[in-house]
Amino acid sequence: MFKKARQTPHPTWHIYEASAMMEYHANKDSAVAIRIFELGLKLFSVEVDYVTKYLQFLLSINDDTSEYSGFFAHLCWC
Repeated sequence: MFKKARQTPHPTWHIYEASAMMEYHANKDSAVAIRIFELGLKLFSVEVDYVTKYLQFLLSINDDTSEYSGFFAHLCWC
């Protein structure tokens, strides 16, 4: 479903956020959810709401510095 949604002419950040959260809640796999959020971050790094949702997710899973460092490194490049 995520692949098909990404191929729409004008995908929004909501597709990435919803897909990441569904993946996490359905499979309890934070690594896959993080990869989906990272894909979205490449396209929507200027969308404050998306960045906020990603950061809230990282906080909710009690993620360590590994993901935070990648998150903040990406923000520094924007």
